[in-house]
Order: sequence, then structure tokens, then C-alpha cells
Amino acid sequence: MLKRILPILIFCFGCFLSKAQVIDFDTLIAPLEQPEILFEDYLVQLAWVNNPENRKSDNLKAIAENNIKLAKWAWVDNIFATFNLNQGNIRPNVLYDNMGQVIIDPETDEPVKNNQVFYPVWNITASIPLGTFITRPKRVENERERLAMVQLDEDQKKLRIRAEVLNAWVKYSQMADVLLARVAAEEDSEEIYTLMSNLFRSGEEDFESYNIAAQGYHNAREKTILVQNEKRIYKLRLEELIGISLEKAKAYHERRYPSRSNSVRDRLKKKKKRN
Repeated sequence: MLKRILPILIFCFGCFLSKAQVIDFDTLIAPLEQPEILFEDYLVQLAWVNNPENRKSDNLKAIAENNIKLAKWAWVDNIFATFNLNQGNIRPNVLYDNMGQVIIDPETDEPVKNNQVFYPVWNITASIPLGTFITRPKRVENERERLAMVQLDEDQKKLRIRAEVLNAWVKYSQMADVLLARVAAEEDSEEIYTLMSNLFRSGEEDFESYNIAAQGYHNAREKTILVQNEKRIYKLRLEELIGISLEKAKAYHERRYPSRSNSVRDRLKKKKKRN
């Protein structure tokens, strides 16, 4: 019994994994018309919209689509239309000399009539090589494959941009939390340093204790400055990706998604109270 059920379970599990692993690239980056998104998803959206590679992909897709149309209508190149314009077409009943002048009959003083037959004014010819029926479908297929390759490149760019933005945002947020801890540690060190300074001046503490407190405060201050610089670096990297300042991005997000921004602001207030 188990031997019969096991293959069925493996097949169902494989089908589940195949469906779970498929990425919907149309929703990988939140569409502009989506009513509500998280702030980090909004940063990814900004990075994608403001990225010049995005517009380049649109141009490449337009070129690929035009090439498909050109391949479908390539057979029209074998149809030709010609137009014959000569003296006989302009005045077909008149005879001309070698200089292109109308010949006048000296007796009647009228143009000599021309009884010659001229070629027709319009000529349409069509020649379709037999190879067209074989090469045309293949050329159309090749252009469609190129269009698919452009779409794959665009999907790959979506993955890369999303990963870069979220990575920069996580590092920036992490540095912001670390900075809060460093500032708190610096404030504690400063209080101890101030206390030890006063005690040292009054003679209640020796120089060694005062020196240890001073070194602890300066070390805490140095670590705070280093974390501030790292936070600025991650902020600049994030702004490089999204194309605008982080302050503007937050303001735009609050105006566009007020309910989402209020909930995030409430969570930050609770977090500060816990700290």
C-alpha cells in the first residue's frame, strides 16, 4: 500500500515545488497603480522607475517588436512598381525629333501624328522566391526569440535592482539601530566622565580612575562617529539607487500611502519607547 501511495505523494510534492518556485516578474516590483505598499517596496519601485536601464529595456523591446513586424512583411520587398514617363506618355499622338522637339508638318503647319505604340505608363511586377516560404517563418521565429531574450534581461535586472535596494535598506536600517545604541553608550560614558572629572578636581578620585573614564568616553565618541559615517555611506548608496534623497522618498510615501506610513510611524514610536 505504501509503495503505491509514495509515488503519488512525490509527484504531488514535485508539482507543489514547481509552482512555488515560479517567480511572477510582473509583480516582483510593485506596480505604480498598487494601492498600498511597504516603504522598502516603494524604494524598489523608485529604483526601477528612475533607472536608465529600465528605459533602455523599453527601447530594446520596441526594436525587437518592430523587427518581428519587418520579418512578417519582408515578402513585400519582392513586389515592384515602375512608372514610365516619356514624350509619348505626355503627348502620345505627337511625333518628336532627336532633339525632343515636336515635328511640324510644313504643309498643314500642325504637329505630325505619331502612330507608334508606346509602353504603358504603369508596370507592376512581383517575384516571390520559393525560399521565402521557408525562411520567412524562421526569421519571424528568430525575432521572437530575440524579444524573449530582451524580456529575460529585463527580468534579471529586476532581480538585481530589488536585491541591491533591499540590501542597502537593511544595512542602512541596521546602522540606524546601531547608532542609537552607540549614542546611548556615549551618553553613559559622558556622564561617567563628567562625574569622574568633578571627583578628580575635588581630590576624591585619583588620576588613574579619571583617565580610565576619559578614555572610555573618547572611545565611545569615536565609535559613534564611525557608525555615523557608515550610516551616511549606506544612505548615499540607497539614494544612488532610488535617484532621490531618502527624505524625499519618505515624504512621497507618506503622501501617497498615508495609512501605511502612519502604521510604520506607530511601530517606530513603540520601538523608541522600548529603548
